[in-house]
Amino acid sequence: YSDLEHRDIWEYELALSAEQRRRVLTHLWELGHTYFDYFFLDENCSFHLLSLLDYARPELELSSRFPLWAIPADTVRAVNEAPGLVRSAVFRPASATVIRRRMSLLGEDEQTLAYRLALGAESPDANSCKVLEEDNRARVFELAIAYLDYLRLSGKGPQEARPDVSRKLMIARSEIAAALEPVEVMPPAVRPEQGHRTARAALGVGRRGGAWLSEAKLRLAYHDLLDAQDGYAEGSQLNFFSAVMRQREQDKLKLESFHPLEIVSLSPRDLFIHPWSWNFSSGVERRRIDGEAGKLAGVLRGGAGAAFRPVSRLLVFSLLDAALEYSPDYEQSEWAGGLGPWAGIIVDFTERLRLMPQVRVMRFGVGREYDSLRLGADARLTLSRNNALVFSSARTGEFGSYANEWLLGWQLYF
Repeated sequence: YSDLEHRDIWEYELALSAEQRRRVLTHLWELGHTYFDYFFLDENCSFHLLSLLDYARPELELSSRFPLWAIPADTVRAVNEAPGLVRSAVFRPASATVIRRRMSLLGEDEQTLAYRLALGAESPDANSCKVLEEDNRARVFELAIAYLDYLRLSGKGPQEARPDVSRKLMIARSEIAAALEPVEVMPPAVRPEQGHRTARAALGVGRRGGAWLSEAKLRLAYHDLLDAQDGYAEGSQLNFFSAVMRQREQDKLKLESFHPLEIVSLSPRDLFIHPWSWNFSSGVERRRIDGEAGKLAGVLRGGAGAAFRPVSRLLVFSLLDAALEYSPDYEQSEWAGGLGPWAGIIVDFTERLRLMPQVRVMRFGVGREYDSLRLGADARLTLSRNNALVFSSARTGEFGSYANEWLLGWQLYF
């Protein structure tokens, strides 16, 4: 995880007695080659670890707390809430995180030099290296060496050049007398189990097309782009079973959307690390085929692109999405296939206030032809760890019908 998938790791030391540790080890030995079916939502890795801890201390009954689903953040929270079970927590940064920390100690030109050195495009004895002060030259060589290690472990980059280039860089670094302090990555102020809880309910009120509306939302798990970042991976969204109900003036309460699964990964790219950003969602959404009443349509959507962090507290992203929809109420064809861009900016003004302006356009040119648009902004103000106010304002359009809407809501995480 740490070396290959850019994942920072939290390690929790458990306060188990010698007898309890013996019980864990003998139980693992007893299991031998036993096979467990893996289920992403419930019987996953974290759930089986809880079962193992229950064997060490049966009175904990940790696994019984997750009869329907086991989200890793919730299982870690359960372990930390067990009296006297966790002794300490240690943060272990991923190799990509360490590289970015090393980059922050150098200027832009020095970062570029380190990158060229790692790729073999520059020699350690070149004038561009010699003109640097000893400390900075050592930092440049160490960054290049760390990047080569990252490429080797992740299987990326030109294979044939690495051993020779790495050897030259390590020899050049050994000839510099400067003794640098070890590069330290400060752990996040909030650990995973200290972030907001993963289930969420929300109530809101607003207007659309000149009519008042009320809205209720429920999400069983886990985290989205607008939620408070503390304790969660940057630029990540993973929602399970999220539903939105709306009631307009003089109308019945109706399902607006339901998504069993929504995934967004916005991983910022830089000179050294080049991850792709992507998204996928499935579910049903209300389409304004016949005006504001609308009809439900099945939707599959996904895409890929890139994200960048030009300055601290600012994430810019742009993706190209494809979508496939089905509705028996569509004219011409019950199917519609489309393509279009999704772009936005995520701005953290403070730790409590996040703003996300975005635009999403889709041209459905296959099957039922139509255009869709959402241009707007969403904001979140954190009141406490498990309470937040949200506001959204947007211009939306489908099937040639456009409307302005805004919504003010309150969210409770539980």
